[in-house]
Amino acid sequence: MSTPLPTIPRYAIEEEVGSGGMSVVYRARDTTLGREVAVKVLHRHLASRERERARFRREAQAIAKLRHPNILEIHDFSSEESGEAFIVSEFIRGPTLRAFGDEVGFGLPEIGAMVGERIAAALAHAHAQGVIHRDIKPENVMVQDDGTIKLTDFGIARLLESDERMTMTGTLLGSPAHMAPETLEGRGADTRSDVFSLGTVLYWLCCGTLPFHGGSPAEVLRRIGSGRYEDPRAVDPRVGDELAGIIRRALALDPQARYPDAGALQADLAAYLTSVGLEHVDAELRAFFQEPDAYKEALTERLLTHWLERGEAAAQRGELHRAVAAADRVLALRPGHPAAEALLGRIRRRRGLRRAAAGLAVAAAVGTVLVVVTRQDGARPVATPGPAGGRTPVAAAAAPPATAAATPGAARMHRDTKGE
Repeated sequence: MSTPLPTIPRYAIEEEVGSGGMSVVYRARDTTLGREVAVKVLHRHLASRERERARFRREAQAIAKLRHPNILEIHDFSSEESGEAFIVSEFIRGPTLRAFGDEVGFGLPEIGAMVGERIAAALAHAHAQGVIHRDIKPENVMVQDDGTIKLTDFGIARLLESDERMTMTGTLLGSPAHMAPETLEGRGADTRSDVFSLGTVLYWLCCGTLPFHGGSPAEVLRRIGSGRYEDPRAVDPRVGDELAGIIRRALALDPQARYPDAGALQADLAAYLTSVGLEHVDAELRAFFQEPDAYKEALTERLLTHWLERGEAAAQRGELHRAVAAADRVLALRPGHPAAEALLGRIRRRRGLRRAAAGLAVAAAVGTVLVVVTRQDGARPVATPGPAGGRTPVAAAAAPPATAAATPGAARMHRDTKGE
């Protein structure tokens, strides 16, 4: 037997679209404005507590002040006299981020970084208004059918007292895999706790797996408490050093070592994306969510071109370590790429010539020192080969020692390594 739909004045409840340990979400119609809305109704065992209803109302009022394209918009909420405790919001047609990731996937770390940047932008707006989310996870992010990312479910975790942070199934409220260590220790949540939770989502977006996982919730919590997780570059070699550094800072065990708020995290993500030619994130994500496979293929080609051009430019400037790093990014995207392999081959040859030239210079310097020491010891002068194959007395060796350019082959090495 199906559960009867609630009755709420002004809103015609049409169907249940989701439920959790704290509330049920319905699709409904606003009979006054004639628009489709979502109505989230708090479970009655929570709504019956006066203090919880008051807190729920305060949270709804705070969230209603948030106006951001990536935050679910709140239209209405229950009054103190209402029989139900509810929040009315815009209705999002589309899957949760979790459902999309499981069914389609993101494919490239840069796509994950763009999604993470939009979540961070939404969270930064909330932090600037003094609102802490406290339950950042993929299930609380929606993907609208036009590709817009929407952050949902602000502040719901505050509804329960600290000794009631267990759901009816006996697990911690929300997903343990996304909780900040200080929250697990009962120290409360602040902006940096949200940053940590977003860091776990960013890791998942870029690597395809969560940073903290285990055979049981207890094992997951132990891993979070110890700060142990696999380097994102080891999980997916396509994650570069800069992006990995952003993820690591967000996941720092010590809150003081993290980004102070989501705004700082969003700024670093935006800077990284701009550096790889992805400054128009909203437009990029619209294209991705419209045709995921085609977009992933096209973006891969763009990134290959980007990193090859950066590698060639770095090699021309003599910045061989940067050139190698860029070539490695290409090979991570497409193993065996001929242009990247050719670039690495040229770099290896240049490094070999550099080492050979350095060896000749060291040998010449050592020879000069030995000759000088021999003279100071009063030994008989010894003739050395002259430029024309004759004999030159040691006494005349005060001239500069021979360099790597003294032979045609060495001269070529000198020219090849010049400017490195």
